[in-house]
Amino acid sequence: MLPFALLEQERWKRVTRMQGLRDRVAEWAACESPDELREGIQQWLGGVEATDELALQGVAFALVVPLHDGRPTFIERYRQTAGKLPHADRVVFEAWQNTWFTVGEILEVEPGRGFRLQDVVSNCEFEASASRQLQPGDWLAALLMPIDVRVELEGTSVPLRGPVRIAA
Repeated sequence: MLPFALLEQERWKRVTRMQGLRDRVAEWAACESPDELREGIQQWLGGVEATDELALQGVAFALVVPLHDGRPTFIERYRQTAGKLPHADRVVFEAWQNTWFTVGEILEVEPGRGFRLQDVVSNCEFEASASRQLQPGDWLAALLMPIDVRVELEGTSVPLRGPVRIAA
């Protein structure tokens, strides 16, 4: 087992690589189909006025979540047109293809290390990396991306202070 410091260093390398790749895909999407990218961002915003942070979250959402009409995601289309990609990029694309949007309750937090989240849809528990702001009992609306045995927050997450009532 690697010491925590090495694991954290590897995680930050992976996050930096993912952010760079996300930026490349976002630039491609903005050129390829700016109206569709704007539509995906608006789908994330849900009518809320966009701050810089919300707009960035909306871009991350728009790249990995298909629009309502069933078109492939920007991530899928970029991968089809990009040709041969380095292994590290292919690993990120595969993780992105398994990304899902969820709402969950924060069960436990280890500040700076991670947290446990219970997905309200599947009732499954997940361990996620890094948390500096969350508290047990908070709720989180987020895109989750599986990496190894944990999940990463994929650029788009909204902490919701508890208690939260889920309508049936």
